[in-house]
Amino acid sequence: MPATTRLSLIARIRDPEDVESWADFVELYGPFIYAIARSRGLQDADACDLVQDVMREVSRSVSRFDPDPELGRFRGWLGVITRRMLARFFEKSRGQVNGPGGTANIVALANVPSMKEEAVWEQERRRHMFRWAADRVRSEFAEATWRAFWLTAVEGLPARQAAEECGMTIGAVYIAKSRVVNRLRQRVAEVMG
Repeated sequence: MPATTRLSLIARIRDPEDVESWADFVELYGPFIYAIARSRGLQDADACDLVQDVMREVSRSVSRFDPDPELGRFRGWLGVITRRMLARFFEKSRGQVNGPGGTANIVALANVPSMKEEAVWEQERRRHMFRWAADRVRSEFAEATWRAFWLTAVEGLPARQAAEECGMTIGAVYIAKSRVVNRLRQRVAEVMG
């Protein structure tokens, strides 16, 4: 994937014929939209359908997205679309809702994110971005460097134990971890802006 900022990717997906940019966009955002759908109780097939619905809606409305930070972030805009698609899914699956407020009010309430949902969205976004970046930068490091990073940063081993397992000094473990973390941050910043 080319080293582009998030805003340039958004600009590029405004062209529906730019297949490469759409593939990049789906690779970046599809898995965590899927995870959000699954966290709301959707089965695998329904979650996959929801991802497609969200992508279709993004393609229809991305030309109206204004990247002005005063108006909100892209991930907030994408979250609104995702919640709207989730509300439509639940509305269809429930059929006609009886009782005060009616379907329109239930759908409107479903579009308002709960604190828990916002936390899940952000946590899943971060988790996905880490996995995505790790897949892309791992080959840039020697196996011992990557292993020292992984043992300390991901598995939570103390530096002393990681040093023993990797045949490194404790200082080398700290340096390895720092180098990998910095490269991961750089890779995410290249894409997310």
